[in-house]
Amino acid sequence: MAKETEFTDYVRSVIEALSLNPEEKEELREELEQHLRELMTHFIEQGQSKREAMKLAKEQFGDPEQLRPEFQKSHIPSWKQYLSKEILIWLICLVAASVGPSLLINAHYTLLFIAGPLMFLIICTLLYQGVIQRIRHPFVCITMFLLLYSTFTWDMIQYHSFKRFIEEFVTFRLGGEGLAAISIIHLLWGGILLRFFNKGWRALARVSYEYWAMFIIAFYTMKAELITSSAEGQVLLLNTVLLYVFFQLMIESQIVLKIKNKIKH
Repeated sequence: MAKETEFTDYVRSVIEALSLNPEEKEELREELEQHLRELMTHFIEQGQSKREAMKLAKEQFGDPEQLRPEFQKSHIPSWKQYLSKEILIWLICLVAASVGPSLLINAHYTLLFIAGPLMFLIICTLLYQGVIQRIRHPFVCITMFLLLYSTFTWDMIQYHSFKRFIEEFVTFRLGGEGLAAISIIHLLWGGILLRFFNKGWRALARVSYEYWAMFIIAFYTMKAELITSSAEGQVLLLNTVLLYVFFQLMIESQIVLKIKNKIKH
């Protein structure tokens, strides 16, 4: 639940009737409250009391009944945003799967480099959009993240030894594992945390859970050989999942569609 502020009721009256999904409403709520707080600060600096500054900020912002149609008209439909973003991520993953093996290990191109990632991307989309993203409560996300990460870390320590795990953690390298080296897995996670750093602990908890949930499901699916038993297929599985969830969390849907529309025009 979002933190209550002096503008909560006003902002709620603006966005509650909009046909947006919960994540979009939360983003719009944060944006509106930031603008209102900036206006309030401006009026306080001019000598107004806080109460009067709040009133003036809301008056300058506008009547909620008049604002709603404008926000609804200017908002890009959700399905277009997500479809454009999904297509872009699929293209990135397929290109990487096509050229990555030959660049990293001089492997000869085979149909597996396209057929495998295509199958993995279908699974990724169904899993991420249909299951992983459904869990959004911050305390559930924190609990799930800690459970998943500690399980993975313990498994790695048991397999490698603690000393080897630390060495793998601090050694940056690209090789036969591609992105699935311990150091690079954590480097990608660090990039995601930086991307959401200014959005608060709830956002950090959610993205950490989503990233590690996707990777660890793929990791133990690989270990159990549920989808493929070949070494090449297992590496492609892990790398495809890592790329997919990384770009899902790093790319904003609205930006993708806006760029697409600018290119068209």
